Amino acid sequence: MMSAILDRLEAVLGEETRALTRGISIDVSQFTQAKNQLLLELSNARRSGNESDLRAALSPRAQRLKSLMNANEKALAVHLAAARQVSQIIIEAMREAESDGTYAPPWLRRRAQ
Repeated sequence: MMSAILDRLEAVLGEETRALTRGISIDVSQFTQAKNQLLLELSNARRSGNESDLRAALSPRAQRLKSLMNANEKALAVHLAAARQVSQIIIEAMREAESDGTYAPPWLRRRAQ
């Protein structure tokens, strides 16, 4: 059971990371929900099983899972940074569109005329 959960977690992490690094449009909230669900399942399986089963399932996979999580974290950070930049561009464009130039610096007012 633990192994199946880890398989699914690795698959979700890999799919999200590949989509983000290839610039494919995704619904990040769906991936977040899937990861949260798998982590809950992993936690429940840990509680219902014994500690040696958990160690046996995790030990050989720990480094790979850690690597997948690190790659996923980096891809998400790049995605969020890009989203912030786009948001800032949109906010600035909206501000400029709403402004009549009255309070703009003189050099900007001259250029707009």
